[in-house]
Amino acid sequence: MVCPRCGATLPEGGNFCPVCGGNLQSSAKSSSGQQGWQQPGTTQNNYQQPGWQQPGVSQSSQQGWQQPGYQQPGWSQTGFSYNQGRPPYAPALPMKWYKFLIYFLLWFSGVVNIIGSFGYFGAGFLGTLYGLVCIAAGALAIYTRYRLAQYRADGPMCLYALYAIQGGSSLLYAILFAIFYYPNAGLFGNAVGSIIGSGVMIVLNRIYFQKRASLFTN
Repeated sequence: MVCPRCGATLPEGGNFCPVCGGNLQSSAKSSSGQQGWQQPGTTQNNYQQPGWQQPGVSQSSQQGWQQPGYQQPGWSQTGFSYNQGRPPYAPALPMKWYKFLIYFLLWFSGVVNIIGSFGYFGAGFLGTLYGLVCIAAGALAIYTRYRLAQYRADGPMCLYALYAIQGGSSLLYAILFAIFYYPNAGLFGNAVGSIIGSGVMIVLNRIYFQKRASLFTN
């Protein structure tokens, strides 16, 4: 054995170093105590490498815990409950009529009103006035298309106003034409049909968009 105090080589079994007189037994005990020391009340196998989990708690419950019955807003079991472009928490309802409006009907109505307005400008003051109303209705149709496409809160109201202007202006033109010129049965018939059709469209669209009111919140 080697004396830890002076480094002399000694035979095994001695209690004191014959060179320096050091206590060999106490030195051996202190050396072994330093190598095997650990904090009282702990065991070495309590420590684990990364991936440690709290005793009694499963790994799946630690990683994916959530309050019972809780579901992240805007999500369903299969993913998002609304289509891209819709505001959050929108209900999943059929949108075929909405798509028909913004992709075809409002564009078509706007173009037809603007082009058709030029036919009234040569019919005197009343015709010019009605032509301007047609241009305004065409512009409103295109504006309404963009408000609906962007899910604006006033989009449905713009649509109702468009139908009201189209029906009301047609009837007003027929009345003024009869006053300033002469009664025209065909013109009145078209005006009555237009006002009835506009009223029906306002009612039906109001029912349709009331069910989807949560969509138009931008």
